[in-house]
Amino acid sequence: ELYQQLEKENDVANQWCWMADCYRNWSKYEQALDAAQQDLALRQKLDDRPNIADAYYQLGRIYQDWGKYEEAIAHHQQSRELYQQLDKQKDVANQWYWIADCYKEQGKYEQAIECQQQCLNLRQQEEDSSRVALSLYQLGRIYQDWDKYEEAIAHYKKSCELWQKLEEDKVVGDLWYALSDCYRDWGKYERALEAAQQLLSLRQKLQDQSGIAEAYWKLGRIYQQSRDLWQKLERDEVVGNLWYWLSDCYRNWCKYEQALEAAQQLLSLRQKLQDQSGIAKAYWKLGGIYQDWGKYEQAIDNYQQSRDLWQKLKEEKKIANLWYALSDCYRDWGKYEQALEAAQQLLSLRQKLQDQSGIAEAYWKLGRIYQKPYPTTQTHCQQPTSTRPRNGRSYCHNLPSHPSRKTPRRGNKTQYRSRISRKPRL
Repeated sequence: ELYQQLEKENDVANQWCWMADCYRNWSKYEQALDAAQQDLALRQKLDDRPNIADAYYQLGRIYQDWGKYEEAIAHHQQSRELYQQLDKQKDVANQWYWIADCYKEQGKYEQAIECQQQCLNLRQQEEDSSRVALSLYQLGRIYQDWDKYEEAIAHYKKSCELWQKLEEDKVVGDLWYALSDCYRDWGKYERALEAAQQLLSLRQKLQDQSGIAEAYWKLGRIYQQSRDLWQKLERDEVVGNLWYWLSDCYRNWCKYEQALEAAQQLLSLRQKLQDQSGIAKAYWKLGGIYQDWGKYEQAIDNYQQSRDLWQKLKEEKKIANLWYALSDCYRDWGKYEQALEAAQQLLSLRQKLQDQSGIAEAYWKLGRIYQKPYPTTQTHCQQPTSTRPRNGRSYCHNLPSHPSRKTPRRGNKTQYRSRISRKPRL
């Protein structure tokens, strides 16, 4: 209103643009359209062609967010044509990007691919590596939605390679997420797990706690779907293995109740199969969960059942490992005499086996017990907040999903919206 009083029409137009942007982000699309039309009318009056093109883009984005894709495409096309006349190739490429996105949302995958390929070609000419990587990612998304998984994987990998060259670890992590998601949709669960492990490793390197939680959630989904498939095929041995890893995943995520449920399923299946070594491992797994949860009495009970089974099977290395676990658990519980007794049993067995590195480890364990650190009832990690992707679909929160508007009034810059454990394993 003040700008109107001062007859500063360019600034009035800017404010209409910002109001339209605000209403769109608020999902108040009718008001957003009214404001954007005001912006457009003023730009046309001022014969400000670059910002007329931008106003058409804004209208396209409002209709797109509203789910009115035909209208959105029409306005993006008008914006693209004006930018073409102005020889603004970066903006032309951006409009091809948005048109492709509209077609993808409509399920018109051939048109989406054609438009996104136009965007990619222009960005390659501009030698803009980050935008080329973004277009390759978007092509991967279109192919994945189209169920063309091989093509999707190829484009995700190319995008990932470019982001790696740019040393954008957060975005690389998101590409591993997308790859894992695509392999899972394709039913290639081993590949999906490999990609999800890469995602987890990167998020741990970056100390991204919410991202780590998301990676564990992703691993859990893959294990569950793979398990369900093997159940249909009545492959109990494989299903048991998947319950094992699902339990491990929940335990690492500090979701102890779910970890126990999965480990109990594992134990039941191994008992059904009369797999004595598998039963022993399941009791060991249960002991580890209870120990991490700070429920030491239950942990000791399960460790002892595991140890007793290994003794019947005469597996002395495994028996030694269980003495290690028992010693570790008693020490965490603050019961140092029992911890020493278990560690002495560990040392005796390792000496009998002439396991020099194991003997050294046993002496280290004895030293740690005599050191008497604080007894603890704390679990070994804090419960992270879940970041389940929205709608159960791939949501890469670091990867820029789209190029944002480019406007001279915004500085002429295009922006993107953008214990350690020494426990031996069995």
